[in-house]
Amino acid sequence: MSKRFLFHGNATPLGGRIVSIAGKPAHEPIPGPPSSSLGVDGGLHRSESKGSSHRNILSWGDTLAETKGELRADGHHITTVSSSVADVSVKNDPLVFKAKKLAVTMVADHDQTGEPDIAPREIVYGGLELDGEPIELEVDDDLARFPTFAAFEKEYRRNQDFFEKYKGRLIRGDSEAKFGERFPRTEGGYVLLSFVRSILWKKKKIKGHILPLKGFGKIHFGEVVMKSNRRRITLVRLAMGSTVGAAVTLACSDQNGSWGH
Repeated sequence: MSKRFLFHGNATPLGGRIVSIAGKPAHEPIPGPPSSSLGVDGGLHRSESKGSSHRNILSWGDTLAETKGELRADGHHITTVSSSVADVSVKNDPLVFKAKKLAVTMVADHDQTGEPDIAPREIVYGGLELDGEPIELEVDDDLARFPTFAAFEKEYRRNQDFFEKYKGRLIRGDSEAKFGERFPRTEGGYVLLSFVRSILWKKKKIKGHILPLKGFGKIHFGEVVMKSNRRRITLVRLAMGSTVGAAVTLACSDQNGSWGH
């Protein structure tokens, strides 16, 4: 019996929840724009919207969520996931975060041997701004240079410079990164890191991928959740505090797939 490939792909332009308002707990999901998801047999799904808003906290413009799962003539199973959102504005009174455009497209290429190649086709950070000041990011292209998890981890274990670059960007819980060892993993076996090297804001260069601002919260850029057959990318994650407590993700692409029977 030949093996059956099970497709998987999710595109989410925006999602999140309100956790507190003016110091009082809240349990309020944010009604986000349409997302897109693949069934196990693949296909093509595309969802677009003209934007919306939630309370006086969050607003956004055009969104796109597209997932495609296909079998090509060469026998490769390809999953393509695109997610984008325009004209984002997030307010934690009086501070405001803005993004003119956030877009990510990831492609997973599975043959019947070894790990899949999962690499970005497009990553766009357009018109980022916090408190009226532009945000500039320095990013690394290692997701494209090392499209398999095994290759990425091999470079991390053998290349001291590569290790030093990523050890400070690992979201690793209680595990401490040590050169020559495997990536620290979560209980579910995932590695969490960021492809953003540094942030320039208000003429200050901040090492790493997190921009904190008292009264607003923290902005996390370029987070990756990955293991041998999966890479989930979130371009922006807001961990808001103060007047409004909220958790918001912007432009998320999640793709993989697996062989069944």
